[in-house]
Amino acid sequence: GQMTIAAGGALELSGNDQKVLEDSTINNAGTIRWSGTGGLQSSTAVVINNQAGGLFEAQSDSSIQHFSFSVPWIFNNAGTFRKSGGTNVTSISRVDFNNTGKVEIQTGTLSFPTGFTNSGSFEVAAGAKLDLAGGKVALQSGSTITGAGFYGVTGTVDVDGTIMGGEWYVNAHPDFLWVPNADARALSAADRYIDEGSSWSM
Repeated sequence: GQMTIAAGGALELSGNDQKVLEDSTINNAGTIRWSGTGGLQSSTAVVINNQAGGLFEAQSDSSIQHFSFSVPWIFNNAGTFRKSGGTNVTSISRVDFNNTGKVEIQTGTLSFPTGFTNSGSFEVAAGAKLDLAGGKVALQSGSTITGAGFYGVTGTVDVDGTIMGGEWYVNAHPDFLWVPNADARALSAADRYIDEGSSWSM
Protein backbone atom coordinates (compact mmCIF):
# COMPACT_ATOMS: atom_id res chain seq x y z
CA GLY A 1 0.00 0.00 0.00
CA GLN A 2 0.91 3.68 -0.06
CA MET A 3 1.33 6.08 2.83
CA THR A 4 1.90 9.83 2.68
CA ILE A 5 3.15 11.94 5.58
CA ALA A 6 2.38 15.56 4.80
CA ALA A 7 4.56 18.50 5.82
CA GLY A 8 4.02 19.04 9.55
CA GLY A 9 2.89 15.44 10.04
CA ALA A 10 4.81 12.65 11.80
CA LEU A 11 5.07 8.87 11.80
CA GLU A 12 6.48 7.19 14.93
CA LEU A 13 8.16 3.80 14.49
CA SER A 14 9.00 2.74 18.04
CA GLY A 15 9.46 -0.31 20.23
CA ASN A 16 11.64 -3.39 20.15
CA ASP A 17 9.65 -5.56 17.72
CA GLN A 18 10.70 -5.84 14.07
CA LYS A 19 8.71 -3.69 11.64
CA VAL A 20 7.90 -5.52 8.40
CA LEU A 21 7.04 -3.49 5.30
CA GLU A 22 5.23 -5.43 2.56
CA ASP A 23 4.80 -3.99 -0.96
CA SER A 24 4.90 -0.50 0.50
CA THR A 25 5.50 3.03 -0.76
CA ILE A 26 6.02 5.76 1.83
CA ASN A 27 6.17 9.42 0.73
CA ASN A 28 7.43 11.60 3.56
CA ALA A 29 7.31 15.38 3.55
CA GLY A 30 7.06 15.53 7.35
CA THR A 31 8.96 13.53 9.98
CA ILE A 32 9.55 9.81 10.45
CA ARG A 33 11.07 8.96 13.86
CA TRP A 34 12.48 5.46 14.20
CA SER A 35 13.33 4.48 17.78
CA GLY A 36 13.76 1.34 19.86
CA THR A 37 15.72 -1.77 18.89
CA GLY A 38 13.20 -3.07 16.37
CA GLY A 39 14.58 -3.03 12.85
CA LEU A 40 12.84 -2.34 9.55
CA GLN A 41 12.77 -5.28 7.16
CA SER A 42 11.09 -6.61 4.05
CA SER A 43 11.26 -9.34 1.45
CA THR A 44 9.00 -7.50 -1.02
CA ALA A 45 9.25 -4.32 -3.08
CA VAL A 46 9.51 -1.18 -0.91
CA VAL A 47 10.01 2.48 -1.84
CA ILE A 48 10.65 5.22 0.71
CA ASN A 49 10.71 8.73 -0.71
CA ASN A 50 12.02 11.13 1.91
CA GLN A 51 11.11 14.30 0.09
CA ALA A 52 12.73 17.73 0.19
CA GLY A 53 11.92 19.18 3.62
CA GLY A 54 11.25 15.71 5.05
CA LEU A 55 13.16 14.21 7.98
CA PHE A 56 13.84 10.51 8.56
CA GLU A 57 15.42 10.24 12.01
CA ALA A 58 17.09 7.09 13.39
CA GLN A 59 17.14 7.54 17.16
CA SER A 60 18.73 4.21 18.12
CA ASP A 61 20.96 1.39 16.90
CA SER A 62 19.16 -1.03 14.61
CA SER A 63 19.03 -2.03 10.95
CA ILE A 64 17.13 -1.55 7.73
CA GLN A 65 17.43 -4.84 5.89
CA HIS A 66 16.01 -6.29 2.70
CA PHE A 67 15.87 -10.04 2.15
CA SER A 68 14.86 -10.30 -1.51
CA PHE A 69 17.17 -10.72 -4.50
CA SER A 70 14.34 -10.35 -7.03
CA VAL A 71 12.66 -7.07 -6.06
CA PRO A 72 14.26 -3.87 -4.75
CA TRP A 73 13.98 -1.75 -1.64
CA ILE A 74 14.60 1.81 -2.81
CA PHE A 75 15.27 4.65 -0.38
CA ASN A 76 15.34 8.04 -2.11
CA ASN A 77 16.53 10.76 0.25
CA ALA A 78 15.96 14.29 -1.03
CA GLY A 79 15.41 15.62 2.50
CA THR A 80 17.40 14.79 5.65
CA PHE A 81 18.31 11.34 6.93
CA ARG A 82 19.65 11.77 10.47
CA LYS A 83 21.21 9.31 12.92
CA SER A 84 20.70 11.15 16.21
CA GLY A 85 20.69 8.37 18.81
CA GLY A 86 22.63 5.27 19.80
CA THR A 87 26.38 4.97 20.15
CA ASN A 88 26.71 1.75 18.18
CA VAL A 89 25.71 0.84 14.61
CA THR A 90 22.69 1.64 12.45
CA SER A 91 22.98 -0.51 9.32
CA ILE A 92 21.27 -0.09 5.92
CA SER A 93 21.74 -3.36 4.05
CA ARG A 94 20.66 -4.47 0.57
CA VAL A 95 18.76 -1.24 0.09
CA ASP A 96 19.26 1.01 -2.95
CA PHE A 97 20.01 4.16 -0.95
CA ASN A 98 20.07 7.22 -3.22
CA ASN A 99 20.99 10.47 -1.50
CA THR A 100 20.40 13.79 -3.24
CA GLY A 101 19.73 15.62 0.04
CA LYS A 102 21.57 15.46 3.35
CA VAL A 103 22.69 12.61 5.62
CA GLU A 104 23.65 13.66 9.16
CA ILE A 105 25.52 11.25 11.43
CA GLN A 106 25.46 12.89 14.84
CA THR A 107 26.40 9.87 16.97
CA GLY A 108 27.50 6.25 16.61
CA THR A 109 28.05 4.59 13.24
CA LEU A 110 25.95 4.60 10.08
CA SER A 111 26.96 1.54 8.06
CA PHE A 112 26.27 0.71 4.41
CA PRO A 113 27.24 -2.97 3.90
CA THR A 114 25.94 -2.87 0.30
CA GLY A 115 26.87 0.67 -0.68
CA PHE A 116 24.94 3.76 -1.77
CA THR A 117 24.72 6.46 -4.44
CA ASN A 118 25.36 10.07 -3.43
CA SER A 119 25.09 13.43 -5.16
CA GLY A 120 24.17 15.26 -1.95
CA SER A 121 25.99 15.67 1.35
CA PHE A 122 27.08 13.52 4.28
CA GLU A 123 27.94 15.31 7.53
CA VAL A 124 29.80 13.22 10.11
CA ALA A 125 30.04 14.77 13.59
CA ALA A 126 33.07 14.42 15.87
CA GLY A 127 33.13 10.92 17.37
CA ALA A 128 30.69 9.57 14.77
CA LYS A 129 31.51 7.29 11.84
CA LEU A 130 30.40 6.66 8.26
CA ASP A 131 31.21 3.00 7.56
CA LEU A 132 31.67 2.16 3.88
CA ALA A 133 31.41 -1.54 4.61
CA GLY A 134 31.15 -2.86 1.06
CA GLY A 135 29.10 -2.94 -2.10
CA LYS A 136 29.13 -0.21 -4.72
CA VAL A 137 29.73 3.31 -3.43
CA ALA A 138 29.01 5.82 -6.20
CA LEU A 139 29.95 9.43 -5.46
CA GLN A 140 28.45 11.53 -8.23
CA SER A 141 28.97 15.15 -9.16
CA GLY A 142 28.11 17.40 -6.23
CA SER A 143 28.92 14.82 -3.55
CA THR A 144 30.41 16.09 -0.31
CA ILE A 145 31.46 14.25 2.84
CA THR A 146 32.33 16.64 5.67
CA GLY A 147 32.83 16.77 9.41
CA ALA A 148 35.26 15.93 12.18
CA GLY A 149 34.15 12.29 12.42
CA PHE A 150 35.52 9.25 10.58
CA TYR A 151 34.79 8.58 6.92
CA GLY A 152 36.89 6.61 4.51
CA VAL A 153 37.71 3.30 2.94
CA THR A 154 40.61 0.95 3.42
CA GLY A 155 42.41 0.21 0.18
CA THR A 156 45.52 0.80 -1.93
CA VAL A 157 46.42 3.76 -4.11
CA ASP A 158 49.28 4.28 -6.53
CA VAL A 159 51.80 7.09 -6.36
CA ASP A 160 49.44 9.43 -8.24
CA GLY A 161 46.59 8.73 -5.85
CA THR A 162 44.62 6.50 -8.23
CA ILE A 163 42.54 4.02 -6.25
CA MET A 164 43.96 0.57 -6.92
CA GLY A 165 42.94 -1.71 -4.08
CA GLY A 166 40.04 -2.98 -2.12
CA GLU A 167 38.23 -6.03 -3.36
CA TRP A 168 37.00 -5.70 -6.92
CA TYR A 169 34.73 -7.86 -9.06
CA VAL A 170 35.77 -11.51 -8.91
CA ASN A 171 33.67 -13.95 -10.96
CA ALA A 172 30.91 -11.32 -11.13
CA HIS A 173 30.72 -11.10 -7.34
CA PRO A 174 31.30 -7.53 -6.11
CA ASP A 175 32.86 -7.90 -2.68
CA PHE A 176 33.68 -4.21 -2.79
CA LEU A 177 33.63 -1.70 -5.57
CA TRP A 178 34.56 1.95 -5.14
CA VAL A 179 33.33 4.13 -7.99
CA PRO A 180 34.70 7.70 -7.99
CA ASN A 181 34.48 10.10 -10.91
CA ALA A 182 36.92 9.36 -13.72
CA ASP A 183 39.26 12.21 -12.74
CA ALA A 184 39.05 11.67 -8.96
CA ARG A 185 42.15 10.94 -6.95
CA ALA A 186 42.75 10.03 -3.33
CA LEU A 187 44.27 12.91 -1.37
CA SER A 188 46.38 12.73 1.76
CA ALA A 189 45.97 14.76 4.92
CA ALA A 190 48.78 16.95 3.60
CA ASP A 191 46.38 18.01 0.84
CA ARG A 192 44.09 19.31 3.61
CA TYR A 193 41.13 17.25 2.41
CA ILE A 194 40.80 14.79 5.27
CA ASP A 195 41.78 16.96 8.21
CA GLU A 196 39.17 17.32 10.92
CA GLY A 197 36.39 19.65 9.88
CA SER A 198 37.37 19.68 6.22
CA SER A 199 35.44 18.69 3.11
CA TRP A 200 35.97 15.79 0.76
CA SER A 201 34.30 16.44 -2.59
CA MET A 202 34.28 14.24 -5.66
